Amino acid sequence: MDDTKLVKLKTTPKLKNNNIYANSNWYCYYAGFSDAFVKELFDVYCPKNRDIIVLDPWNGSGTTTLVASILGYANYGFDINPVMVIVAKAKLYNVGSNDINKMSLVIGSNNKAKEIRDINDPLRKWFDPQSTSAIRKLENAIHSIFGLSQSKQHIKSLWDYEAISSELSFYYIVLFILLRKLTTPFVCSNPTWIKSKIEEKDKISITYKNLCELYVDIFKNTANISEKIPDINATIKIGNSKNICITNNSVDFIITSPPYCTRIDYAVYTKVELSLLGYTDQDINLLRKHMIGTPTITGNTNYIISNIDSLSGKTLNRIACHDSKAAKSYYYKTYYQYFRDMAYSLREINRVLKKKGIAIIVVQDSWFKNIHIDLPNIVTEMCQNEGLELINSEYNFVTNNMRYVNTKSNNYRKEKTNCEFVLVFRKGCKNE
Repeated sequence: MDDTKLVKLKTTPKLKNNNIYANSNWYCYYAGFSDAFVKELFDVYCPKNRDIIVLDPWNGSGTTTLVASILGYANYGFDINPVMVIVAKAKLYNVGSNDINKMSLVIGSNNKAKEIRDINDPLRKWFDPQSTSAIRKLENAIHSIFGLSQSKQHIKSLWDYEAISSELSFYYIVLFILLRKLTTPFVCSNPTWIKSKIEEKDKISITYKNLCELYVDIFKNTANISEKIPDINATIKIGNSKNICITNNSVDFIITSPPYCTRIDYAVYTKVELSLLGYTDQDINLLRKHMIGTPTITGNTNYIISNIDSLSGKTLNRIACHDSKAAKSYYYKTYYQYFRDMAYSLREINRVLKKKGIAIIVVQDSWFKNIHIDLPNIVTEMCQNEGLELINSEYNFVTNNMRYVNTKSNNYRKEKTNCEFVLVFRKGCKNE
């Protein structure tokens, strides 16, 4: 594209009714953008060269890697949450009629398999013993298709996530969809949270037969709306944006969206799926501490502002001086952690990006009480400090923001709005 030309995008990041590829609709993830939006970014900003390398360091449900693969570009997608790694891999699987026949046959032959009972199973938070056993029995049927050992119960102990195939990931994404559907009654008013303390009488009860029927139905419905995916070199694995496992100056094009500065707990959003994989509460809490935007205090820093004159420094100082409860003792620390981790991540993005490479980052502003968290300008300042040049920016108003769930906080900012920004950077001359 012409370096000086400003481009007005026709599509927005909004997910609602804006996907063009069937596989994008397989798994509903709150923190995602539409594939139509990503495709337009490729059309407008991506170099017209089939040898380019694409990266998304916060790959989430895999929209960037899906679109890159369909368009024929080699790509990398990293996410710290193993659930999202499986989801992203699953979306690259070409489902065939043979898969449906194979799945139905194995489930049918597994009726008399040994019951699996574990009083400490993480799924027991939502399911009674019979139902939990049925889920594990179905999971073992899936394992048998792929020749996985059944000596250990949880898949967390059975494989290396980096080696998981897109085929096995597809079988698991169907399980994710099924469990998410069954646990719908426990979803809170904030849809990113799910109740975990449930009386035994209120827990889900379902037979193995009914569970299998639901699984096969979802399997068939999902398979019937699948996209043909080219055989492209896609590397999707667990990774931390603060330490991207790619060599310097090796990526041509980045499309990504970091966790917003809204204190949404993305690990809790996938708590049911993580429990299926065998993650205990202790495991999940450890994962939360490593995620950008976590509402938990990691406690491994002195929380001293290093640059009080920066936009992030000024914002942190305003939060620390706010007269609301826990502003300095708690909220200041969570925002400090967020800005620190974002700075590390943006430095890594700059490191792996080639000279004149393009990085497109989607972010959203937010509010702490009556303090504007101007994340777009904060991210821009951080990127420019690393030598990334802002070549385009546009925004859209956001109406489905999680702040509307907490009505008490709205008392501070009744007339305020939120905007989602698309920031387009190019690696410039500072990096020469």
